[in-house]
Amino acid sequence: GMAANNNPVFAEQLKTFRPAGYCFNGPLTEIPEAVRRFESVESMLDAVRPDFSVIASSGGISLSYALKAAETSRRICLANKESVVLGGRLIPERVKVLGKELIPVDSEHSGLFQLLLGTDPSEIQMAYITASGGALRDWDASKKEDATVEQVLRHPNWKMGAKITVDSATLMNKALEMIEAKFLFGLPTEKIGVAFCHNSFIHALIAYRDGHYKMHAGMPDMRIPIAYAFTCPERVSAPEGHDVIRDGYNGLFEPILLKPADPEAHPALRLARTVLEEPNALRIALNAANEAAVQLFLEKRVSFGEVTRIVEKAVSSQEAWEIESPSEILEFHEEIKRRVRCAYV
Repeated sequence: GMAANNNPVFAEQLKTFRPAGYCFNGPLTEIPEAVRRFESVESMLDAVRPDFSVIASSGGISLSYALKAAETSRRICLANKESVVLGGRLIPERVKVLGKELIPVDSEHSGLFQLLLGTDPSEIQMAYITASGGALRDWDASKKEDATVEQVLRHPNWKMGAKITVDSATLMNKALEMIEAKFLFGLPTEKIGVAFCHNSFIHALIAYRDGHYKMHAGMPDMRIPIAYAFTCPERVSAPEGHDVIRDGYNGLFEPILLKPADPEAHPALRLARTVLEEPNALRIALNAANEAAVQLFLEKRVSFGEVTRIVEKAVSSQEAWEIESPSEILEFHEEIKRRVRCAYV
């Protein structure tokens, strides 16, 4: 399960649900003796062999977890975008070869997944994922430069972890999601775009070449795409039975405003398009440098404005080459993170 380093809550969950096993890097007290502790996620997956595996941990290490889950589970519910950014086609191809299912959990990719069901890819003119814009979306560029950690972490729509909330403000989250969309769905780079939807009601949109559009909309509540990943193709009742026509939602029935996100105005999106056309060393460098830069910002060692510049520097200075082995990918990823961090600590 996801503990987010919250030891007391995780310990309470173990007592309540009594899972077959757990893996946790840290001390825990009052754990039921019947619940087996494993030294690694991979060894736990090997021993337990769950029907479904939810890959929801943060960071590049989840590539290893997802590849192991493809061997041990019949369905992989993928909520970690970094594993696809690093691995490219590794996870989708492993899942396909083994005859397993790969269901995205992120609301945007869950939306695209559902929109693409029964769709001929040749009919698609453009596929968009949406962005709220994060906590600083209404700020002037000059003011954003020195935004504090506390200001950046006040996301207007979603309650998320610190790292992904910072990524939302830099739009690096959308950059990673563009890369993920390419490899999960086989979409050409030029057909993947980002649009702003400030109330986060629309999650994905497809424009067809004949002028029709399909939009995937829903409340910004992660319980909905998580439930769909577990139950698809079936659907379960929504939390609290919310009905937007009956109950309304955040000015939903005012004109729905979708605005294109200009890659030239948002360096993270420009970087995504750059690395998508290059060997994977650049994608790995982008993700590793971003993980390191965000952590430096959260530790208040660099300014908010420096985060994206650190990533740009790492990508521009990285030689483009292809890394095949998952272990070498993770090793290279950690080396870039160390290199970036050592420049500031």
